[in-house]
Amino acid sequence: PQIGKSVGEQALTSRYDYTLVRLMQAWHAPWSAEAHHSFQKEFRDAARSLLQCFNRHGLPLDVVHHTLQFLPRDWWPDPYPVCWCDNCIENNAVHRMQQKLCNKGDRVRFIFTGVGPGKHNLDSVNFQNAKSILCPQCNVIRYASMEHQKMDFPSHKKDCGKPPYRIPGKEEERLRYIVDAIREGRDVDDQEEEGWETDEGDEDDDEEEGSWESIESGEEQDEETDPKSITDVIHKFFRDKVYKKEQADESGFADMYANV
Repeated sequence: PQIGKSVGEQALTSRYDYTLVRLMQAWHAPWSAEAHHSFQKEFRDAARSLLQCFNRHGLPLDVVHHTLQFLPRDWWPDPYPVCWCDNCIENNAVHRMQQKLCNKGDRVRFIFTGVGPGKHNLDSVNFQNAKSILCPQCNVIRYASMEHQKMDFPSHKKDCGKPPYRIPGKEEERLRYIVDAIREGRDVDDQEEEGWETDEGDEDDDEEEGSWESIESGEEQDEETDPKSITDVIHKFFRDKVYKKEQADESGFADMYANV
């Protein structure tokens, strides 16, 4: 958000969702030398072995770089898998808190008694060694088991397939382009020449000239603020793609129960 500008709760939520979108874009981006250390250890070991093989046969380094760009992260297990079930998230948070308290107690005990850290038998909710289940609709959210997926389905279904809970596509890439252009002071109106296209089935035509300039967000928007600020652009994207649809679904359920 801009300095000195107050934003509403929904606008602040959109900034958080945009952060998740950028993380998703970075995760699904091809390999690069700058992002090498963000890949799994197994991936880095495979890249090292591939580099040794290419060096042994006298092949140029550029060939290795181009080859690694075609190897996706998903071929190797996630080093930090997290079950999206509410119970697992709560248990995992409690486990980390207990672990910190135990480690703190070990340090205090070592200072006064000279006895080293002990081993604490804490139940871990990590499922690194288990076969996780990926949501077949969004291909983003993971669960420790089919049972956990069924438990979380009523909560996840309203977000499934919507930004940021989907693999980033053209719309997310276009949003990133516009935000980066505003941050760098470039003209965002020349995006039409770049060949941007929105996904089919959109209710609103975001490709019309000046569509990003007419932002109406009710209580969340200050009429005197710059309509092309980064926060306003991000808020408009998520409001049109996610928040409006969620409000429509909620009002539909309310009308349904009111008529019962």
